[in-house]
Amino acid sequence: MPQNHVLTTFRVVIWGPHFIILYNESCCDIIGDKHPAALGRPPTVAFAELWPMVLPMVSAAYHHGKPTKVEKMELHFSRREDVAVSTSATAQTAPPY
Repeated sequence: MPQNHVLTTFRVVIWGPHFIILYNESCCDIIGDKHPAALGRPPTVAFAELWPMVLPMVSAAYHHGKPTKVEKMELHFSRREDVAVSTSATAQTAPPY
């Protein structure tokens, strides 16, 4: 990772049983030319190269309600360089009505 880097706050929501990806504008620089095609797509299509690393964390939150946190996970997007992110996964459920 380059010595001079900018710390940005990006948010990703992985929604529903097909894990549809939603993200904020801060993600656009990180994902590069995958934007806008990745928006609204499942990660197996949009980020097939990263999904095996992220799946255990997302699956634990989604299927078992187990929150997880990873510090400095190195992700390599098909673009400039590796990106180290600290991330967490927490299951969110809709309130019963």
